[in-house]
Amino acid sequence: MKKSYYFYPILILLTISSKGLQAQTNLVPNYSFETFSSCPNGEDQVQKATGWSKYSQNISTPDYYNACAPSTGFGVPKNALCFQQAYGNGNAYMGVVTYASTIVNYREHIGIQLTQPLIIGQKYFISFNTVMAELNFNGSLVGMPSNNIGIRLSNIPYTPTSPAPIDNFVHLRSIDVINDSINWIHISGSIIANSAYQYLSIGNFFNDQNTDTIHYSCGSCTNAASYYLVDDICVSTDSATCNVGILPVLLRDFNVSVVDKKIKLYWHTEEEINITAYKIQRSTTPNHNFTDIAAIPANKNTNNDYSFIDVAVLHNLNYYYRIAILENGLINRYSEIKKAGIIGDKLEVSIIKNPTSGLIDLYLNNLKKAAQIKVINTLGQIVKQQIVNVNDRQLRLNILNHPKGNYWLIIESNKEKIIRRIIKL
Repeated sequence: MKKSYYFYPILILLTISSKGLQAQTNLVPNYSFETFSSCPNGEDQVQKATGWSKYSQNISTPDYYNACAPSTGFGVPKNALCFQQAYGNGNAYMGVVTYASTIVNYREHIGIQLTQPLIIGQKYFISFNTVMAELNFNGSLVGMPSNNIGIRLSNIPYTPTSPAPIDNFVHLRSIDVINDSINWIHISGSIIANSAYQYLSIGNFFNDQNTDTIHYSCGSCTNAASYYLVDDICVSTDSATCNVGILPVLLRDFNVSVVDKKIKLYWHTEEEINITAYKIQRSTTPNHNFTDIAAIPANKNTNNDYSFIDVAVLHNLNYYYRIAILENGLINRYSEIKKAGIIGDKLEVSIIKNPTSGLIDLYLNNLKKAAQIKVINTLGQIVKQQIVNVNDRQLRLNILNHPKGNYWLIIESNKEKIIRRIIKL
């Protein structure tokens, strides 16, 4: 992964310090929220994770999730808002709103006091892990992707009556919009301390005007808020402690081409250090909404050639591809984006995320007349039915409230018929 980070240049000052005493030490206490006073049983209970507090305004409700609370709606991995394993082998994480459509500059921040102040002039490595929560409420998709979630250091603690400022300044943030709701994304960088910072806060410190979002388009999408989970926060003088290392791989000659009405991807790598796999991601827009379509294990050799053939493509539609590089199981950076397309005239459908949790994303191509779409269960019962107009190329079907198992997707238009099996997990 091309690490999504932004850090401000900070004045370098010479000082004598006890660097040796700090080496390989994470200055963030309870960095993965595993230590707690009691199990969460409602929203706005950040303080139950030892040392952590709410750093945003009174009306905000950042959330604490822990595996000790499976029946309260605030458990791990299953809770009222999403299904997400904790990072690594952990049992807990936090959740914060980074953008709200209906409340100007609404933000949720959490914070903690570091185990010791930073030393002016000392280099520190900073990192955290985050993943988007899609926020499904009663069959509606409330969540939407955004950017700017990050870390801010300060000399004072913030409180609900004196909250963290929304002034477009952080020490580390994700510049890119994060729309991955499955894999934890590792965000990391480094600073030279220009102040003896004692406190750390997490959230989006940029205003609405300077925050990018992506609006989903579907019948059940409300695009009400952006909500992200965070875990494994780190501040250290040791890069390995915060998993900030050297460039783990050289990716060269990434090419995409059309071969026998299929799209073939090829890439060459050198020096695969700690690389575990490559995820192939695809979108129909050049910079947004990339979805995993395959994963290829790394060879872990000095020189490697890889290829993948995408057969689930529609004609007369441009596809955009990128390679997500996984280091030690986490996305480290991305390749450049490549485009390819195939010319054709038959009715086609491409299904994104099959198996699915209940939201079926479809791309239709060469639709000449309105189509009838049905989703049928194994008993032959219609559980979802919809008419699609000629100009509707992309749509989402919602079967969240139906049981797990096999379903059949049937699309009929102008004497053409397509049948596909859907697996709901």
